[in-house]
Amino acid sequence: NTSALIPMASSLIEWARAGGAKWSASLEVRSDGSRGRGVFATAPIQKGDLLLRLPMSMAVRPCGRLKDMVAKGSCSPLLALALTVVHELNVRSPQTSVYFADLASAPPPDIPALWEAEELEHIVGTNLLPSTKTPAEAIDASRTTFEEDVLPIMETVGEEYLPKAVRTQALFGAALAWVTSRALQGRLSFEQGAASLWPYLKADGPSTSLNGGNGMFLLPLFDLLNHSSESKDRCTTLARVDGDGKADGHAADALEMRAERSVAANEEILHS
Repeated sequence: NTSALIPMASSLIEWARAGGAKWSASLEVRSDGSRGRGVFATAPIQKGDLLLRLPMSMAVRPCGRLKDMVAKGSCSPLLALALTVVHELNVRSPQTSVYFADLASAPPPDIPALWEAEELEHIVGTNLLPSTKTPAEAIDASRTTFEEDVLPIMETVGEEYLPKAVRTQALFGAALAWVTSRALQGRLSFEQGAASLWPYLKADGPSTSLNGGNGMFLLPLFDLLNHSSESKDRCTTLARVDGDGKADGHAADALEMRAERSVAANEEILHS
């Protein structure tokens, strides 16, 4: 029921604005698009108009012990971010609770890594699950990855940040689904020919950073917008800018979206 998510989105926008974000008065969140909840223009928008700007200080990244472990090479950035989401969704940090309350109000993305054996039968023989592997092997591989690669890091982080009650494969799988579907400035690696549907989580894997960036992060408010693979439907992209709104590459202190063409009233705002 996407209509039930609209009040939560309004609270998220108010929270983000209080933290320094800018959200165009010509935008609103609705559930009347084919993609579920989305952002729509309430009035015509001109090319170049600011749609959204978020200070980089609002980006969700690993902090504290997890950040130190990433810096020392004992935990991968992807795993650290997923564990950050486990904490925020289930232990709840006040600083970002509004954003994660919004995530918690919806089911996690429906990715194959969360599927049961019956559903996995449909992807046997594809790039996701080789014909030499079975759904049962895929499920076993996920369990092994959790027990060998994830649980030890959860235990190292400690009881205060990740209590024993939240150190479960189900909660971690849901957090990983949010990260793999919404994280920015990152990429995922998978073991070719393996049964596991989870991305590679060990610290010795390939870099997850893209284009010289500083690692993966989640960006509150930005993920209210849906994306499209059709260039004709897209009207904006995310860009890094400095405090004056000038493009400034990876040293930028804000991220913004501007209309790259004119947008009609009631049109959904879609990005690449």
